Amino acid sequence: WLLGLGLSAFLYRLAFGIGTAPRVEPLAAINIPGFSDIPFIGPVLFNHDPLVYIGWALVPILYVIVFKTKIGLTLRTVGENPRQADTQGISVVRVRYYAVMIGGAMAGIAGAYLSLVLVGIFVEDMTGARGWIAIALVIFGRWHPIGIMGACVLFGMVDALQFSLQAAGVQAPHQIMLMLPYIMAIAVMAFTYKRTTQPAGIGQAYTREEK
Repeated sequence: WLLGLGLSAFLYRLAFGIGTAPRVEPLAAINIPGFSDIPFIGPVLFNHDPLVYIGWALVPILYVIVFKTKIGLTLRTVGENPRQADTQGISVVRVRYYAVMIGGAMAGIAGAYLSLVLVGIFVEDMTGARGWIAIALVIFGRWHPIGIMGACVLFGMVDALQFSLQAAGVQAPHQIMLMLPYIMAIAVMAFTYKRTTQPAGIGQAYTREEK
């Protein structure tokens, strides 16, 4: 995490120098004809930029890949019991590398969303440690694509609530409002971590035994 944070700032300054950051035109929202005009539901579900629709589409796709295909079975076996996967001829190291690269690419797209859609500019540490919240949401969603999507929707509602409360004139320090999503993440970790079964092999180094 620290390496990525520092490397992004270094590469940015190497490419653009120190000064005013270049701006890009944020991706425009796509209105789905007929659906975007539905009261309340339309603006919430059918008036977003392309990356949002891609993110929604990835949820069922990932569910099918992880739980309905041989690739997903291999991935889950490596995550649950890398020793057994190795005895079946699966390269644990290779699968883990691929998983990290794909996961890292998706995390990179999520970070790029802030620059390409929300603000149209890059600012150092603009993610505001949202990666840690993402980990909490994965735990809250029980490592299941559908559950994680539900957790993300809940977090998004809490994140949007702070702006709604401020717009409604609620008299509270803005620091408290900004803390709401992080308080929710901590609460989720505290109440669900022990009741959530994580993959048995997660976070454990694997060394192949010599035959």
